[in-house]
Amino acid sequence: MNLYDAMFQREGNSLPTSAFLSMPSGIFQAGTTRLEEKYISEVVPHYISENCINCNQCAFVCPHSVIRPYLLSSEEYEKAPEYVKTRCTKAIGMPDYYFAIGICIKNCTGCGLCVKTCPGMKGNKALTFKSIDDELKNKEQEVFVGGELAKRQGNLLHYNINGEVGIAAEAIGEFRLKGDADLNFRLGKDTVNLYARANISNLRPSFYMRHYHSNHFYWDNNNFDKEFKTRIEGELNIDRWGTNLMVGVENIKNYTYFDQQALPAQYSDNLQVLTAQLTQNFKLGILHLDNKVTYQKSSNSDVLPLPELSTYHNLYLLTKIAKKVLTVQLGAEATYFTKYFAPAYTPALQQFHLQAADKQVEIGGYPVVNAYCNLHLKRTRIFVMMYHVNAGMGKRNYFTVPHYPLNPRLLKIGVSWNFYD
Repeated sequence: MNLYDAMFQREGNSLPTSAFLSMPSGIFQAGTTRLEEKYISEVVPHYISENCINCNQCAFVCPHSVIRPYLLSSEEYEKAPEYVKTRCTKAIGMPDYYFAIGICIKNCTGCGLCVKTCPGMKGNKALTFKSIDDELKNKEQEVFVGGELAKRQGNLLHYNINGEVGIAAEAIGEFRLKGDADLNFRLGKDTVNLYARANISNLRPSFYMRHYHSNHFYWDNNNFDKEFKTRIEGELNIDRWGTNLMVGVENIKNYTYFDQQALPAQYSDNLQVLTAQLTQNFKLGILHLDNKVTYQKSSNSDVLPLPELSTYHNLYLLTKIAKKVLTVQLGAEATYFTKYFAPAYTPALQQFHLQAADKQVEIGGYPVVNAYCNLHLKRTRIFVMMYHVNAGMGKRNYFTVPHYPLNPRLLKIGVSWNFYD
């Protein structure tokens, strides 16, 4: 909590002297009222655009700049998000412009001047009072019924099928069905495991994708269609060989994602994703080599970009010394993925989204190598890692997210000691 946050929450007495070291002169930042998010009123104004005559009297009398009028050109209106368009009407006397009233409800004190002053149209006011809970929250109820069919006993075959369907309120028309099975049999001295998985669902996009209100982003996407997803997957596992192979394919109708403006959008066509992953571990005495290779293919990389190939490799020595009481692991690991236009990150949403068209950055094609040493003695573990040992080698930029570079070469040391007998 920073200095101003503590003051706004009436916790100034809890601030230590060190909190004021950045301002030895005693001069405080001006205009800090804009940083407050009070939400002190239980009722706030609600805008009804069809009753507005564009007089701006509400904005004139508001003592806290809660009411904010906007005038948009036709070009601005066309580029505006859908939630802005729903609040706009044709500006009176200005056919090429659109008019809207914005309301910053967090700063409203509930004085009522705006509602009292609003002349409205034909006896109907353009501003009325509503509960702040109604303005802040979108309430939904869902009622599902479901069931499960399973076989868990025995060693050869197991299966589990479960599903549910919406029967009331917003859940009507939604369903999800999931099934998995495994077959286990002996092959020489080893056990082979075969897994099959499938699921199908028809669900609305998450509440977050449909409703979000904040200072910088605001949307209500009530017109989003349900996402229809189908996925089948198979897996082969052989422990003795250190082998695991998984192949899956998924089809998504009405895929919901964050577009280049970091706003939720839907892709109305079918989107397919093919995934194949091979895990293969080798061992020769105390020498180990663990490998994982993943192949992914999206049918539309403009909507769902994926690196076609991702790999992980770990080469290490694992042994016990000092009368076999000290376990030592020495090795190096490397990760790599092929180049692709990875999603960008927006801190205001804490979400990833498609890169803006004018800021396309391709990342990948660069391995990251870490060297490490692990020691385990009874209840004590010690590790030392040199992270990103290959930093600065070559001329490639190294990023995991566009505009967010990896950490440079870094030494990490840690100790874990369990205090019990």
